[in-house]
Amino acid sequence: MSKDRFSQASDAYQQFRPRYDISLFKELAALSKARHLAWDCGCGTGQASVLLAEGFEQVIATDLSASQVAQANHHPRVSYAAARAEQMPLFAQSCDLVLIAQALHWFDFDAFFKEVERVLKPDGLLVAVTYNLLTVSPEIDALVHHLYYEVLQGYWDAERKHVENGYADIPLPYTVVSETGTGHGLKARWSAAHMLGYLRTWSGVKQYQKHNGIDPVSQIEPALIAAWETRERNVEWPLTVLVRRKPG
Repeated sequence: MSKDRFSQASDAYQQFRPRYDISLFKELAALSKARHLAWDCGCGTGQASVLLAEGFEQVIATDLSASQVAQANHHPRVSYAAARAEQMPLFAQSCDLVLIAQALHWFDFDAFFKEVERVLKPDGLLVAVTYNLLTVSPEIDALVHHLYYEVLQGYWDAERKHVENGYADIPLPYTVVSETGTGHGLKARWSAAHMLGYLRTWSGVKQYQKHNGIDPVSQIEPALIAAWETRERNVEWPLTVLVRRKPG
């Protein structure tokens, strides 16, 4: 069954998580043989949902967390609902594309892929997107790595390993269309305050706070602010895009 690690941080998730580039979603729409209905599964607050809607007539966006859905970005062609990924109120063979952006590692793979098989049309696309640790500069990266690997050691869910591996160990079904996308990246230009807000949305941070009652990000905050200085900086994440096509 899917895990909910973000209901208590829905507003921060909406405010601080990075945004995808529209070019990726234009490419996915171009790869799709029809563009009537797409399902964004594990949609969070709809960062990907609204971009997907630019290429499809309708998008159904779902997340296990009702509070995440309540914070979602509005779009006239996007309908949001709180629902389990493994059990969707969709008609059989109704979807032209199923997207999972930075959420697949939380799912019960067998049950979810069985549901994808049910709702996805023949020749439809299954797309899994994930991004791992960010990069800014050697000094700032070292602080982020200290937080991730040392301070939060033991507080990450076991599923996090799938993100670190770029989903390489998740047995996606269907025929390979693409393994990495075509040069699409995930980039932002942030202040130190935005970076700190982002770090506080990490599930490992939330688990640390739950068990210890203190904010682990505060351990690197003064050094990060000093290294960041006052200007905005470029932030980049390694983006993996896995595209599969269901046989016709």
